Amino acid sequence: MRKRLKNLLAGALLRVGVDALGRWRNRHKLLVVMYHGITRHDYNPPVWTQLPENVFRWQMEFLTRTYRPVSLQQVLWAIAGERPLPERAVLITFDDGLRNNATVAWPILRQLGVPATIFLTVDFIGTERFFWVDELYMHLVEAARSGKKWPLVDIAGIDNLLRSKRVWDAYLVIVEQYKRLPEFVRQERMAPLTTVLPFDRSCYQEDFGLMDWQQVAAMYDENTINFGVHTATHQILTQMDPAKTEHELVASKKILEERLGYQVKAFCYPNGGRGHDFLPEHERLLHEIGYVCAFATDQGLFDPAHDNPYAVGRIPAGNDLTSCPQFFSVNTAGCMIW
Repeated sequence: MRKRLKNLLAGALLRVGVDALGRWRNRHKLLVVMYHGITRHDYNPPVWTQLPENVFRWQMEFLTRTYRPVSLQQVLWAIAGERPLPERAVLITFDDGLRNNATVAWPILRQLGVPATIFLTVDFIGTERFFWVDELYMHLVEAARSGKKWPLVDIAGIDNLLRSKRVWDAYLVIVEQYKRLPEFVRQERMAPLTTVLPFDRSCYQEDFGLMDWQQVAAMYDENTINFGVHTATHQILTQMDPAKTEHELVASKKILEERLGYQVKAFCYPNGGRGHDFLPEHERLLHEIGYVCAFATDQGLFDPAHDNPYAVGRIPAGNDLTSCPQFFSVNTAGCMIW
């Protein structure tokens, strides 16, 4: 009901031209759109991080008509006060470095001439690893399909949700609790899933697998894609053991710089909520390490001349209400942030 009301509100705002007013009012601010994966496949239930290819293409066409796509380098110049951004500038970003960024999203971006930035989980690039949140989804789908009992007993009510086919609701309940656990505790609790609810990994590789370094190099060599750091292993900074800071924030930056041959200046926070997933001390640390800007998941438009470059807000675009055309049009104009 809440989502339906939001979409109705977006439609009403669109009909009276509030989106055009928002774009004019915010014309000197940078719109940053946040993506994860772009897929050719249908998943049941739909995965928020996997936006259908046709929806992504529509959004890129809309943004190129309505905004001025810019590169990460142009944003860095604006932050440094060297060159201002054009009016109605938009930066396209992807979190994680999923394989379908190269196989599905990149061809569309190339065709439309849209630059983009991909934040890599550096240690996972070139491996067969999946993120634990994605593996959890796959185990839940297998549980619902097979009718097997959910083996984890630390969260009540999951079996009831699965029996009623509310797989995504079950997923959200578990993720919200498990993402705040120390990594070794989460791994220990999830270990039984591999034995009890195995799944065919090959079915998920294109969408949930990570890019390899050859794909990264090819995208970078064409000068259409920039890259930044999303930590080494996708650690939430407020949950991270301080002893891992060197590897997660410093070593990952050095590895990426060696691979690309240039100084990496942009960072993206895993999970990304200011005050929950990163704090002012993390912003100061990133500055000391040599990052010039850092991107959050908090919704907002960014003024390079006045706003904090270590907490750049973004507008999410996932496989849900955020990508419904009328909501996307109004939200990217800055009209739904409140």
